[in-house]
Amino acid sequence: MRYKFIIAGVLGILASPALADWQYTRWGMTELEVISASDQTIIPEQNPKMNKRSLKSRLHGTHFGGGVSTRFEFDSYFLFDFSDKLQEVHLELKNGKDCADLAGAIMGIYGPTQADERSPVYSLRKWWDKSNQNLISLFQIGEKCTLSYAAIIKPGTRGL
Repeated sequence: MRYKFIIAGVLGILASPALADWQYTRWGMTELEVISASDQTIIPEQNPKMNKRSLKSRLHGTHFGGGVSTRFEFDSYFLFDFSDKLQEVHLELKNGKDCADLAGAIMGIYGPTQADERSPVYSLRKWWDKSNQNLISLFQIGEKCTLSYAAIIKPGTRGL
């Protein structure tokens, strides 16, 4: 009888709709929830920085590949909005020379680039993972290479 409950629980998890998230986090988590979910491997940022979208990097840590490949090592940054809810995760590749290999690994997971913007100075590639409701961006400028995850935000029905 106990095995029936375990099997039913596993099937329930597999059948449940995909949630927008990154690894062990869920969009909208608080700082303490992210730290707890990371098994205390993520720590508070000493000097939080705000990005152009008014999100503040409040937590950071080190991340190894996580589904992409363990050969990639990243500095991870967790960005929160003014209501202290997780909105984005930025992974800065420690060895920027591996950015082309990282792009290949990302394409192996999400398919061909769905948006591609390039200039002599930078490149920005994007993928929309609709099954998990995530926007994945790969930004490279020089040897700085950042992989970002954020929830796909559905536009409102109101407008001009």
